[in-house]
Amino acid sequence: MMNLPESDALRTIGFAASRQISSENERYQWPGHSYSSPQFVTALNEMQLQGVEPRMQWSLIPFLSGTIDDARDEKAARAGIDITWQPNSLVSVNATLNPDFGAVEADDVVLNLTALETFFPEKRLFFLEGSEVFETTPRANSGNSLRETTNENFATTSRRVFVTDFMPAPISLLNTRRIGGTANQVDVPQGLAPARGERNLPTNLLGAVKLTGGANGFRYGAMTAIEDEVSWRAMDALGRDQQIIDAGRDFSVLRLLYEHKDENRLGLGYLGTQIVGPRYEASVQGLDVHYGLGSGLFGVDMQLVQSDRAGETGRGGILDVRYAASSAIQHKFEFEYFDSKVNVNDLGFLRRNNYRGGQYLLSYAYPKPGRWFQATRGTLIFRHQENLTAGQVVDQGVFWRNTLVLKGRNTIRSAIAYLPSRYEDRNSRGNGAYKTSDRIWLNALWATDASRPLSFSTSIGGLQEDLGDWTLNLTAGVTARLSDSLYFDLDLAYKRRTGWVVYQGGREFGAFDAIDLQPSFDLNWFLAADHQIKFSFQWAGVKAYERQAYRVPSADGALQRRAGAAGPRDFTVSLLTTQVRYRWEIAPLTDFYVVYNRGNQLPPTEADAFGDLLSDAFQDPVVSSLVVKLRYRFGG
Repeated sequence: MMNLPESDALRTIGFAASRQISSENERYQWPGHSYSSPQFVTALNEMQLQGVEPRMQWSLIPFLSGTIDDARDEKAARAGIDITWQPNSLVSVNATLNPDFGAVEADDVVLNLTALETFFPEKRLFFLEGSEVFETTPRANSGNSLRETTNENFATTSRRVFVTDFMPAPISLLNTRRIGGTANQVDVPQGLAPARGERNLPTNLLGAVKLTGGANGFRYGAMTAIEDEVSWRAMDALGRDQQIIDAGRDFSVLRLLYEHKDENRLGLGYLGTQIVGPRYEASVQGLDVHYGLGSGLFGVDMQLVQSDRAGETGRGGILDVRYAASSAIQHKFEFEYFDSKVNVNDLGFLRRNNYRGGQYLLSYAYPKPGRWFQATRGTLIFRHQENLTAGQVVDQGVFWRNTLVLKGRNTIRSAIAYLPSRYEDRNSRGNGAYKTSDRIWLNALWATDASRPLSFSTSIGGLQEDLGDWTLNLTAGVTARLSDSLYFDLDLAYKRRTGWVVYQGGREFGAFDAIDLQPSFDLNWFLAADHQIKFSFQWAGVKAYERQAYRVPSADGALQRRAGAAGPRDFTVSLLTTQVRYRWEIAPLTDFYVVYNRGNQLPPTEADAFGDLLSDAFQDPVVSSLVVKLRYRFGG
C-alpha cells in the first residue's frame, strides 16, 4: 500500500525485490545492495505506470474485550473502535476510542539499578502506523542505533543473537510509550503509600487521533491523546486499604516537514509537543535540518531543541555528519549538547541532560570470502562526554566490534573496549560524583547455522566494575525448530559480579559481590492456518552480598571507604514477566485474542536461594490478568 499524489501523467515508481531462502538462511535481493551500502532508495529499480488512480480507503474496527485482574481483584469490560479514513494522499485520519492494549506483546525484563532510564520500543499498532513522519533524525529510531553501532548484517546466516552492551540510547522528542504509560503527575496525599507495583502500571486511554499526509514535498503529522483518570491502590498509616485518584494527562504533537529532492536531498522540519497534566505543563519545540547527496556519499542531520517544563526552560541540540567513502568504509561524526535544564522526557526520550560530547564511528565491511571465512564487518568507535556544570568527563571509551562469518554459516562476534577513568555523576541522585577506575570490556560470542533444526549460541565476556574488580559474563542459548509450525528459543545469561557498586541512598554506595541469573524462554506454535499460540517467560534473579561500604566525598573524587552500615545491606532482586497469547486471525485486521499476563517485582530482601526467589515471584504478583478481545474490520 502506497500513498500516491493525484496525477494524470506517467508515474515512475521505484521498487526492489527480496527473497529469504529459509532452508539456506540466505537472502537474495535485487538490486543487490548490501546492508552496508550508503544507497538504497536512490538505487531502486524503476518502472513506469499509466492510469494508476488512488482511491479512498476507510475502515471501522470495533472491538469488545473483557479483563479479569486477579492482582487488583477487578473485572472490567470494554468496548471501543478504531477508525481509519484516507480520502486521498493529502490526508489520512486514524482514531481510536477507548482502546484496550492488554493484548500487546510483553516487554523484555531489564535489570537496571542505575539512575538512567531504560528505553522500551513501541509495540502498539496505532502508534506504529505512520510513525516515520514523526522521526526527526535517524537517532530518534532505536533500530538505527543498533545497526550503526554494530554494523551488523541483519540477513545473518547464524542464530540471531548480538552483542548489545554499551549501546547508545535514542534521542527522540516523541516517545509514544509515554502516552498511556506510567503516571508521573499523581499527587500522593500525605500519610498514604501506593501499593507495590502501582507506580509502574500503565494508564488507560480515553482516545487518540492522528492525522498524516502531504503533497508537493510537504508532509505533516498531528496527534492528540487523552488519558483516563489514574486510580492507585494505597495503604494508610494504620494499614487500611485506600485509593489514590488523580486526573490523567493530555498529549498533543505537531510535525511539519518540507523535503526538496532532485539529485540531492534537502529537508527542513519542525516538531512540537505539549503535555497538560494535573501538576504541571510541559512543551518541547524542535527544528531539524537534513542534507544528503543522491549518491549517498555525504549527509548531514541537525536538530535544535528547546523545552519548557513547569516554567523551566532548557536547550540542546545534535549534529551528525556522515561520509561514505565506499560501501566498505563509512565515517560518522556525532555531536551533542544539552544544558542542565533541558527536559524532553514527558513525551520524548533523552537518557540524560547536562552534558556535551561527541563520537566518531568508523564502519567497515568486507564481503569477499577468505580461505576460512565468508565475510567480516564491524565498527571502531571513539566516544567522549563531559558534564557542563563541573566539566567532569562522564563517559569516554574506545570500542571495537567485529563480526566474522565463517564457512559453514557459523558466526563469531567479538568486542573489546577501553574505558578510561571518568566521573559517575548520575547514580548518586544529585549527591555528588565519584571517580571510577580505568576499565576494560571484553566479549566473544559464537553462533551456529540458523538453517539447521537446532542452532546454538554461547558467549563469554568480562567487564571491570567502577572500582576495577572484574565481572564474568556467560550466556548460552538454543533455537529448536521442531517442525514448520513449532519452534522455541531458550536462553540463559549468568553474571558473577565482583565489586558491583550500587546506590544506597544519600551519598552512600556499597560494593557488592553478586550472582545474576537471567533465563528466558519463547515458544511459537502455529496450530493451524491463522491460529497461533505464543508463550514467553523471562526472569531476572540477583543475590548480592555487601563487601564494603563507601561514601561520595563532598568535593567529588574517589569513593571513600567507611564503616559498615547499621544492619545488613545484602539484597535480592526478582523480576518476572510471563505471557501466554493465543491469536486467531479470522481475516486481515479481524482477530480474536486470549492473553494471560503475569509479572512481579519483589521488594529487596536478604539473600535467598534462586529457587525460592523464582517461586516467590509467581506468588502475589503485581500483574495477573486475563484478557479476551475480539475485533472485526469493516471497510473498503
